[in-house]
Amino acid sequence: AAVVIRWEHDRRRRHIQEQRMDTIANLNNHIIVCGGGAISRKAMFFFRRDNQPIILVEQDEDKLRRALLYLDVEYLQKKFGHYFDITQAVDVTEDEQLSLEELTERVDAPYLMADPTDDSTLIAAGIPRAKGVVAALDSDELNLFAVISARALATQMNNPDLRVLALVHDDKNG
Repeated sequence: AAVVIRWEHDRRRRHIQEQRMDTIANLNNHIIVCGGGAISRKAMFFFRRDNQPIILVEQDEDKLRRALLYLDVEYLQKKFGHYFDITQAVDVTEDEQLSLEELTERVDAPYLMADPTDDSTLIAAGIPRAKGVVAALDSDELNLFAVISARALATQMNNPDLRVLALVHDDKNG
């Protein structure tokens, strides 16, 4: 029984991954969000609100899960909806323990769990068809590397109109 259950689980996981990759392959005029930190979550919230297609690229699973959670309106309502009345607080532990596959189904947001500074990752994210790139990684060095990679790939792949935005952590680097 354990073998059959494991096989079924693996088959389901592969199916979900294939669907996600098909979705990514069909994205056009989308925004590639590099990083899953607070600034990225806020940017993704506003892009989703404005019906702008996005793809999240983050290599850390915990940050990726947190970013996907913040795209779930139901979760946000539970977590912050009763902010001023603590007696109305709702336990969100169950939501925060969802697997990556369950979160993906729930928020319907494509993502790549990969290094956002890697050229092959940006190509897989659809940089030739993208409208923009938001580099909001953990350091200025990583953001600079993502910006340079994105700009070079956009030039090579005939996407000269690609808009690139980067987060600057240290004012002296701005």
